[in-house]
Amino acid sequence: MASLQPIKLYSHNTGPNGWKVAIILEELAIPYETIFLEMGDGENGVKGASFLKINPNGRIPAIVDPNNNNFAVWESAAILQYLAEKYDKKRELYPESIEERAIVNQWVAYQISGLGPSQGQFFWFSRYHSEKLPSAIERYKNESLRLYKVLEQQLAKNEWIAGPKYSIADIAFYPWVKILPYVGIDTTELPNVLKWIEKMA
Repeated sequence: MASLQPIKLYSHNTGPNGWKVAIILEELAIPYETIFLEMGDGENGVKGASFLKINPNGRIPAIVDPNNNNFAVWESAAILQYLAEKYDKKRELYPESIEERAIVNQWVAYQISGLGPSQGQFFWFSRYHSEKLPSAIERYKNESLRLYKVLEQQLAKNEWIAGPKYSIADIAFYPWVKILPYVGIDTTELPNVLKWIEKMA
């Protein structure tokens, strides 16, 4: 898409959500410029005044699309859906039919509301929290594993997360799932998830 102006992607070096957006921009060959923000309310921070004008919640990722009157979108799922709707003309990542699209959307929702938050909390309490809280670690570890087992069942029956075709659902999961072997969750019961990670790499 050589005629397009680069989309501005606001991200930061750590955390998986910004990479979801980078992946779909690469997949759709959309030019983009990544602006890496810092934590906090400094001039280049996610809580800084300039970024809060783009995303009032002060979280990455967010995009500004100069090809659409500098339209801003924040929250990773909303960005994936916007970019697929607007730029995936061949419907390679986001299906045409309402039913197929609903299946994709439900798995994207599962990632952002279930697996992502649980895995993130497990990682936080097991690695970074100032006080070791075994009950919190165990809770989020068990819930993360339960959610991964649901994904395992889906991938046992389907080549890709939302069915027979690669989609934005796979993009939504990948930056989170690829670090699975390193976060401390037992993968012995997740052979299809591990196979999917290799296929995505």
